[in-house]
Amino acid sequence: GRNECFMYGIHYGPWFDYDLSGAYSIAMEMLKDPDYERLSIKTDLDEVDLNCYVAADIFFEFPSDVHYPCLPIRDPEGRGLVFPLKGRAWASSPEIVLARKMGARLKLASGGYYHIPMLEGSLFGDAVKEMIQNREKAKKDYGAKSVPDLLWKEMINSVYGKLGQGLRDKKAFSTRKKVTQSTPFSPITQPFLAAYVT
Repeated sequence: GRNECFMYGIHYGPWFDYDLSGAYSIAMEMLKDPDYERLSIKTDLDEVDLNCYVAADIFFEFPSDVHYPCLPIRDPEGRGLVFPLKGRAWASSPEIVLARKMGARLKLASGGYYHIPMLEGSLFGDAVKEMIQNREKAKKDYGAKSVPDLLWKEMINSVYGKLGQGLRDKKAFSTRKKVTQSTPFSPITQPFLAAYVT
């Protein structure tokens, strides 16, 4: 889930909490295969669109009338993500496209950004689509919140977790080694795809 608070201090409702059912699984289903053979470094942020995977270290500044900027930075005191009007962040193609639509001024913080075109195929997306279909069948056959339904839900959500596994220094307890250790990359860790879904 994702929770955001756009105000601070004492407030009295009404409060709305929206849960987009299946948001991550549907985003994963839409992923196209990356064309790593054509990975390049580019310098023109205007070339970024939704048909490519991008990782760009950028400076950004939104107009002062933007109430909800879309580019996050990590709070230096470790309290999570904040969305300022101005700052520096690593951004993916959906974030850059949205920031441009919101009128943000964007500038590369370094010499270039990683750009990976998308192929027409979608092996990953097709696999996720099949899992979603299996979950829908489980709901129909056994009911919502049944063990088969929840099992498919957990598998789908775990795929997203595996896409981003090892990208941040997280620790986990190994029951085999009986020690806490850094979580390694998974066989399907794909930073570009994980960022695009998020």
